[in-house]
Amino acid sequence: MSTPTNDGSQAQPLSIVTGGTDGIGKEVARELARQGKRVWIIGRNEAKGAAAEAELRQAGDVRFVAADLGVMAQVRALSDKILAETDEVESLVHSAGILKIEHALNSDGIEQNFAINYLGRFLLTERLLPALTKGRARVVDIAAAGMNKMVFDLDSLPGIPELSPFKTFTPSQAANDVWVQDLAARVEGTGVVVTGVMPGMVETDIRLNDANGFLIKLTDSPLLKPLLRKFILISPATAAITPVWLATDPPASANGGFFGPKKKVITVKPDPEDPALQQKLRETSLRLVGGAL
Repeated sequence: MSTPTNDGSQAQPLSIVTGGTDGIGKEVARELARQGKRVWIIGRNEAKGAAAEAELRQAGDVRFVAADLGVMAQVRALSDKILAETDEVESLVHSAGILKIEHALNSDGIEQNFAINYLGRFLLTERLLPALTKGRARVVDIAAAGMNKMVFDLDSLPGIPELSPFKTFTPSQAANDVWVQDLAARVEGTGVVVTGVMPGMVETDIRLNDANGFLIKLTDSPLLKPLLRKFILISPATAAITPVWLATDPPASANGGFFGPKKKVITVKPDPEDPALQQKLRETSLRLVGGAL
């Protein structure tokens, strides 16, 4: 693992990819590096991170930085490390995510899906806002856009009571939709562009986080696997096309928009632009991360 150093490179803007050690995030980081960006990939597994860094450095300037985005103290430490390295971030791609079917709380007492899939993203982005603004950054949020049509009860946080499979996952995705709209409105006119991406059905290792093995059994079924690969599943490299575009050259009109595979504009329903819901989510998020950013 490379250790970030203050070697005079602070003037160079950074591109940050959370979850950049595998899957979609890794492919996004690879392409950004190929385009000459200075890229930091963030992940919690140091062995995997070191291996990913070694591989991606063949494409360009890539460094791995270890942090668990589900632990708010580590998110704060990560943001401090980034800001010590540079005061200008030109792209922030959120790709870190898990899909835990069983109900569990993390060390902060927050439901684990919500902590990693949304709250860590919120805290990191908010703490980096000055650097994002200076870099006229592209903030790309990769999530399952549109799942806010399912139950989204902010009053049940931070614990989120035990629910049936997948219902512990959907609140984190719903929060991302609302947050993208809220953040986009707050940065309007600054040059920052905030977008959400629904990558589609991608063959990634997120299924390995399913402790109950449901997704592994489904996608590795001898009967289903060939059909899924042929007609439904796409590769991480293909899924990375849209977020790379949004992280580098999106139209200004993209701010607050949601996009699917092949750069297709998608509509999220019900509309997450409800100002009251945005404010409630922001207040709840601030409370969960400990108030002050």
